[in-house]
Amino acid sequence: MNHYSLFLDSQNADMLFGYLLNNIDWKIFTPSPNSRKVCHKFVDNDPILENCINKIQDKFGIKLQKQIFLNLYQDGNDYCPYHRDNYGYNTYTLSLGCPRDFCIKMIKQKL
Repeated sequence: MNHYSLFLDSQNADMLFGYLLNNIDWKIFTPSPNSRKVCHKFVDNDPILENCINKIQDKFGIKLQKQIFLNLYQDGNDYCPYHRDNYGYNTYTLSLGCPRDFCIKMIKQKL
């Protein structure tokens, strides 16, 4: 796992955060309704989100699927419980807004 602080400069990060806050159809996360709001979105015909994906692709020399899963933490009480993602491909996380802890637990492999 790699961490890149300042992947976006503060002006672009603030612009992207404002865009997401005001233009995404945020929904309650049904499996954990008190945790946060979410949106799963395909990025077709959205130049701002496509630009963000292109920046990630250029930085890491990869080709991404044009879909995103967004989490909106409205205050310090919102959270994402420990869970296991099993998408079958690499996952990239971009955090915007206020700083938050991002905790990862190692999974013990069975022998």
